[in-house]
Amino acid sequence: MDFFFFYPNIHYFSLCDAYFHNCFRISCLLTYNDNYKKIKKFKISDKNKYFFEFLRYIFKMRRCHFLCFSSLLLLTLVNCNLKVYSPASLSDELPSGIKYSIANFGHIPYGRTLIAPIKIANPFVACSPLEPINPDEVKESPFILIKRGECTFVTKVKYAQLIGAKMAIIVDDKPEQSENITMIDDGFSYSLRIPSIFIEKADGDKLYEYLTSQNAQKRDVVLTITFDSDKSDKIEIIFWLSTSNRNSFRLVREFDKYYKELKNDVRFSPHYAIWPCPDCFSTNYTQSMDNCVSGGRYCCPDPDGNGPATGSHVVQEDLRQLCVFQNYPDLWWTYMKKFDTTCNMDLQVVEECTSKLMTSMNLDTNKINKCFEDSFVKTGATLDINLDDNTILKNERNLFLQNGIQFWPSVSINNDSFKGNIEGEMIFEAVCSKFNKIPQYCYDVMGVTVNQKMEGISISKIVILVIISLILFLLFLVFCYRIYLKRLFHRDMSTKVSEMVSQYIAFYESREKKNSSQLNPESV
Repeated sequence: MDFFFFYPNIHYFSLCDAYFHNCFRISCLLTYNDNYKKIKKFKISDKNKYFFEFLRYIFKMRRCHFLCFSSLLLLTLVNCNLKVYSPASLSDELPSGIKYSIANFGHIPYGRTLIAPIKIANPFVACSPLEPINPDEVKESPFILIKRGECTFVTKVKYAQLIGAKMAIIVDDKPEQSENITMIDDGFSYSLRIPSIFIEKADGDKLYEYLTSQNAQKRDVVLTITFDSDKSDKIEIIFWLSTSNRNSFRLVREFDKYYKELKNDVRFSPHYAIWPCPDCFSTNYTQSMDNCVSGGRYCCPDPDGNGPATGSHVVQEDLRQLCVFQNYPDLWWTYMKKFDTTCNMDLQVVEECTSKLMTSMNLDTNKINKCFEDSFVKTGATLDINLDDNTILKNERNLFLQNGIQFWPSVSINNDSFKGNIEGEMIFEAVCSKFNKIPQYCYDVMGVTVNQKMEGISISKIVILVIISLILFLLFLVFCYRIYLKRLFHRDMSTKVSEMVSQYIAFYESREKKNSSQLNPESV
């Protein structure tokens, strides 16, 4: 196994094994407590033990803060397309667009299209404050082209954001495929609110050539990018968490209010960062480990170094939280928030604290404890957490490794890894962009206008509405016509009755007059 790296503190391990008929790429972000230590190349020849040798290598780095580790199966939440809008000559040279990868930080505008002119950062490496944008040259916020190197990706994007850039485009400084590079957060990206992408050196050189041309028309480069996502009627959200990571609880706290709106339209499940002990495979998991349960099958790093808590405490609480979710999925959110504020300070006595917490929430502790204990496969007369295997944790470990989780907390939406800042509103926006038909509660976060809201009404519904309106209108006309006929009938009848009465009166008067003349002939 060859060791190599693409960027300081970000190491990629290429792992291939004929036994599994698969190829994995391991990505780890290691932050050292002291100066960065150079790690020499090493090789592992035994194909059946390469994975465990790698884990042993990682675990022996006692002084590093282990932030992320996994097989790098980079699934992208968005189907992006970066195209040249103008000039036409550059578009012809790049007919298929520009290949790139999205940073794992910042705000990704899911479901939207950005279009802007592109300008070169000054200084080009953007490791110090950039020269402000000249409003006379650029009428709108531009994309900023930046060269890789000398500082972290987050630093470059931060300086681009400060001058009002709409997006940062980082150009590689060596020839390699952009899909193999992931721009990872350095821990200071919380203030970033613009997207950033990484492009290959050849494409960056072509853009730089046009932007520095003596021809004014060639310098007027405009790019467009669409952050499309695969649409679906069924949305599945997965949180990858760890009890030892406070940001896991922050994610739950931030997303809770959005989940209350989404819960009838999505399927949610939490999973946890768990992996096997690298040295325990050779002993067939028969030895107890401080940072593991089940003989080293399921482990987490020591959460407090020389403190009293161990990785075993973390794994056990992860299992307890999974049992809470299995039995009380809606109350799991409340449990997590309360655990963070009442129990997470001392994992050594967490079992006693969680018991009190569950009682205060009216959760059946017997049901949770039964789930916890029944998940272990007893090999003796009594339960031994330190050695007995566990079915729930086995599933968690396998999912963690199979899904290629690079860091935690992280989020998967329909089996695609979420890219961008791990914040509640941004995840909510990403979920909304996945719906075939955008729900009404997503209108504001997606920036849906009144006309776009009307587009959500299907043609069949419009036709039915028109037909119903016509029927009602016709019924109204029939009703009015009947009233008209009734009034006309009454008027005609009144006229005829009046005529008949008049004729009768005239007839009666003439008859009376005739009779009177017959009785008094002298008066004639």
